[in-house]
Amino acid sequence: GKTGGDYQVHQPGLSVLMLPAYYIDRQITPVEAGSPAHWPNRLRAVNTFFLGLYLLWMVLIFRFVRRLVPHAWPAWLTAVTIGLTLPVAAFPFQFYPEVAGGVLLFAIAGHLLFPVRATPAAAFFIGLLTGYLPWLHVRFSALAAVLLVTGIIKMRRDARRLAGFLSGFAIPAIFLALYAYRL
Repeated sequence: GKTGGDYQVHQPGLSVLMLPAYYIDRQITPVEAGSPAHWPNRLRAVNTFFLGLYLLWMVLIFRFVRRLVPHAWPAWLTAVTIGLTLPVAAFPFQFYPEVAGGVLLFAIAGHLLFPVRATPAAAFFIGLLTGYLPWLHVRFSALAAVLLVTGIIKMRRDARRLAGFLSGFAIPAIFLALYAYRL
């Protein structure tokens, strides 16, 4: 650590996602260079970013459940019920990767199970998201592997979509391997 103490190494995926919001906070609340208080006092933009992630997660949950049930009200009830528990269940504003992982999971699963745009470009984007999961935390590697196999099975009859999905997955996976090797 900075003062000789122990430190932990975290996957950089969540840091990359919240970097623009943190940059805004650093610009709004200037920090005195070299001071022990090298963090902004309030992280308003970062907190807004995470609130936005909660809201996006609720929308994705609604869309996913709506595709499973014949009426909209069970999907609304499910999304609102889960959404109201998210700040408690996801350790609010502790900057853990579960919220971003949940958003990616519902986006990926929604596309794999109910593709709205069955194009190679959409498959490439979903492959990128799938490959990005381990960047959030190593524990998401098994989930990424399951989603990768699911994507291969679901797209096996469309070679262009499968190629897009696999190449999208390969990019973050290769960069993660290089990052881990460098560490």
